[in-house]
Amino acid sequence: KKTLHTLIDRHEVLRTRLSMFDGDVCQMITKHYELPFKQYDLSTLDEAQRQRQIQILYKEEANSIFDLTTDIMLRIRLLKLANCDYIVLYTMHHIASDGWSMAILLREFRTLYRAYSQGGTNPLSSLTIQYADYAQWQRGWLQGELLKNLLHYWREQLSGLASVHQLPLDRSRPTKPTFEGKIHQQHITKELTCEINELCKKHEVTLFMFLETAFASLLSHYSQVKDIAIGTAVAGRMHRDIEPLIGFFVNSLVIRTDFSDKVTFSELLKKN
Repeated sequence: KKTLHTLIDRHEVLRTRLSMFDGDVCQMITKHYELPFKQYDLSTLDEAQRQRQIQILYKEEANSIFDLTTDIMLRIRLLKLANCDYIVLYTMHHIASDGWSMAILLREFRTLYRAYSQGGTNPLSSLTIQYADYAQWQRGWLQGELLKNLLHYWREQLSGLASVHQLPLDRSRPTKPTFEGKIHQQHITKELTCEINELCKKHEVTLFMFLETAFASLLSHYSQVKDIAIGTAVAGRMHRDIEPLIGFFVNSLVIRTDFSDKVTFSELLKKN
């Protein structure tokens, strides 16, 4: 628990709550909080019962929502399987973390736990800034003429796009979107992976550029639409001081591909 308290005290974003003030959302950083920590002893169960209970707790934790006005942004559950065998479930709200943040959390947790278990003190160097400092800087930067120019640029770049995709559906489009989705995984062979990597080298593109172009081509083929827009996430950690911070620094970028000229796949790679 000492390790978790140190992490939450160290990263203000993990103990930040969001409240409305004069019509705007404001960050409220709390100094006093109750550690959201639960323990479960599964060591007395047989293996089949233990695995069932683990899956129940996984789903229960995954389906537990955060109240952004009252909760801190991190929850922990400790599952004891045997005397020296544990599972730790960490849940961070996405509004306070990104993929980079998960690596920071695990790295700092290991460092602190090792130090504290050996009777040592906190070995981590102090953070020079916090996420709120970054948010304040970004709000101050994106305003005035700069914001006006950026909005003008993106409105021009995205003008004429359809409001919804034209992919054929297996059922009628609902009048109100539900935002429900599923994950479908499909593995490709090692041989095909090598061939794709060779094509990337040949055309001097990254694997992401190749796969994005292939995906856009697929969408165009099935929808019969010649103007395809795909949103992708881009990292926003552009300064050294924010590299050690837990927080949400990701931005979204729209990649627009024009198929109206009947270009070849190789030509599309060069354009993208």
